[in-house]
Amino acid sequence: NRMMQPSWTIRSRSGATLEADIEDGGGYSSWFSGLEVDLLYPIDERTALTFGIGSSITDYDFDGNSALSLGSMSDPWNTIYSHSASIGIRRGIDQRSSVFGTLNIASDGESGADFGDTITGGGIGGYTYTYSEDLTLGVAVIVQTRLEDDVLVLPFPVINWRPPIDEERRWSVGTGGAGGGPSNVAGVLVGYDASETLSFNAGFGIAGIAGDFRLDDEGLAPDGVGRDTSFPVIAGVDWKPTRNLRVAGYAGATFFQEVRLENSSGDTLAKRDVDPSPVLGFSVSYRF
Repeated sequence: NRMMQPSWTIRSRSGATLEADIEDGGGYSSWFSGLEVDLLYPIDERTALTFGIGSSITDYDFDGNSALSLGSMSDPWNTIYSHSASIGIRRGIDQRSSVFGTLNIASDGESGADFGDTITGGGIGGYTYTYSEDLTLGVAVIVQTRLEDDVLVLPFPVINWRPPIDEERRWSVGTGGAGGGPSNVAGVLVGYDASETLSFNAGFGIAGIAGDFRLDDEGLAPDGVGRDTSFPVIAGVDWKPTRNLRVAGYAGATFFQEVRLENSSGDTLAKRDVDPSPVLGFSVSYRF
């Protein structure tokens, strides 16, 4: 039974935020690259386990007179290393209902940061009900610790809907992810299947639900915390030349972006809004 066979997915992602102007002076650009490995392990016809690991690097390039630099010529932060691991389960209650849950642990820190101070963890759990082959609805909640901040608790609806716009049901509306968009994007996505191998999508979300990382012990805020959050709006294309290979690309812009520099106790040293800036990227994944 092919449906009962374990499957692996290897995914490579890269992207960039082009020159972004910071309120009160200066600006920055950034690029990231990452690699993820996921395992889907069916237990029986109703139960499956998931395992995932991933690592990425994000490099920031600030202007020397950035408003986050506290009057100095130093950059508030430079290169951020991120690592994560997760384990999850999905269990079908009956033909229509299912529950799911995932636990994760992550490390996000600047090169030179104390690894033990970069750790956060949390999980997501939820319930879905399939009304028809075109409509699944549910509810889920994310609980995630943050560096020097309160625990994040974020409930959100789960929607997977193919509206009856055309007979072939080419359109789709979903929540929980935004295509091949920026890392950690969660939001709303509208898709259109142009063919069996090519689809288009557009969506918006919250980039970096946690959005924080530990700084090193030698910079402007020794052992402090940097935060970079935004609401991206993206459009993308998804190409599946074979059943196992997927190539995706996206472009768009970030809105309501904010960057913040905090000390080791979580007190804000500098907080600035960032003008809308273009983002782009791509991913390649292979399943076997």
